[in-house]
Amino acid sequence: MKLLMENWREYLNEGTEAKWINKMEEYPDLIVASTKAGSGYTIFYTTEQILEELGAKASGMKGHGMMRKLGLPYGSIELDKSSGANLPKSMGGGAYGGCSDAFHVGIVNSLSGWGPLLYDVAMEIATQEGAGLIPDRQKVSGDAGKVWTFYATKRAKADEVDIQPLENCIEIPGASYMNKLYSKKPALIQALGNRYRKV
Repeated sequence: MKLLMENWREYLNEGTEAKWINKMEEYPDLIVASTKAGSGYTIFYTTEQILEELGAKASGMKGHGMMRKLGLPYGSIELDKSSGANLPKSMGGGAYGGCSDAFHVGIVNSLSGWGPLLYDVAMEIATQEGAGLIPDRQKVSGDAGKVWTFYATKRAKADEVDIQPLENCIEIPGASYMNKLYSKKPALIQALGNRYRKV
């Protein structure tokens, strides 16, 4: 996690999109892909060859294994619509309570230093397809908490991320960053150009 935070600090100093495009240039075959998964999305690293072989399944463990064998960064982040019926009504009314039409982060798995790009693309997709992105409403790990704190402090101050209060959403006790809605313009997706694919 320390490396993830150091990577993000460096990323801010150089300019968000330029930093990631430059980092990806070290791996000419690397692309970022997204696939619709139920009521949400999975965003992941892959290559054209792996996409041709596995299609949307490239986002799973087999795809991660193929990326590792090629010596490429691997990772994925899952988003789900927060209005999905996966909590009892006693915890928010059929789900989380609607949560301002936001997506929440589910499982995140990435090579150290490559998570921030996935979070940013996830936030941009969540903003295009809904109201934005929120932390998981059931549990946030200590490492994920540090990521959200970084968004709430450093990224918001740099005017790269818009943060608003959540409406009609179950409140999570603890840090205030948990009960905020995060949104972002699709600047990184646009900067990625043909290195971003919808599968």
